[in-house]
Amino acid sequence: MPVRWENERGSGTTRDEWLESPYLGRVAARVAHEYGLGTDDLPDLLQELRIALWKQGLEQRVGAAWVVRVTRHKAVDLLRQRMRTRRRDGVFTTIAARPCITSRSITSCMPRRHPCRQS
Repeated sequence: MPVRWENERGSGTTRDEWLESPYLGRVAARVAHEYGLGTDDLPDLLQELRIALWKQGLEQRVGAAWVVRVTRHKAVDLLRQRMRTRRRDGVFTTIAARPCITSRSITSCMPRRHPCRQS
């Protein structure tokens, strides 16, 4: 069954129909482009979108606006994940780049614990 684009309440397409529709990939590609995600991120975005559709139940009807909104939320999630990964990798790179030669200088390279915390 083709995807319906009506705006009336209660109309729309079932989530199962969205999962089989070629429009789902187009929506994901468009949102990925809007948010600056690369083509290598598109399969991840599409997978996250399909999981969200599946979790909500396959027989429930949704409109295109719902699908686009969920796709945008998933794109933001991917961007946040990428920022966390870059930040974490930057910290590890910084720690690895420090010249730690002696045992005393090794301890100076390690992050200091908060004085109120007991280890």
